[in-house]
Amino acid sequence: MKTYNSTLMSNIRVQNNNYNNNNKVNSENIDSFLLSQHIRFEKQQMDLDALYLTFHIGTHNINGLAGDNAKLYGILNWMQENQVDIMALNETNLNQKNGVFKTPDNFKEQFYIYWSSKQCDKYKGSGVALICSRKWNKYYQ
Repeated sequence: MKTYNSTLMSNIRVQNNNYNNNNKVNSENIDSFLLSQHIRFEKQQMDLDALYLTFHIGTHNINGLAGDNAKLYGILNWMQENQVDIMALNETNLNQKNGVFKTPDNFKEQFYIYWSSKQCDKYKGSGVALICSRKWNKYYQ
């Protein structure tokens, strides 16, 4: 049977008590912090959309927008219904100038569209558009 020095054992007990007391203090600090945050959160009527908790992104090969005005309207309507934040369209077959005029007026408040020009020597299969919701557009530079 081993015998331990009583001073050593009392030091271990003191250290253990200090550890438990520190944990209790830390736990109380954490609990009071969380309570204050909960109270602060309840006092503010926060718009959950403003928290930016979700980010929806999509892509679509549109296969040309020049001849069909309903395609872009349909995409923008779908983005609105499904709360899509950013959508990339490829093969728009539009240059930047024509793309600006294709944007329906009733969606200009909600979305901003960045158009890249199509290749001059290609009739089909070029041109890209990036549609950003205004909520996220302010972060684009």
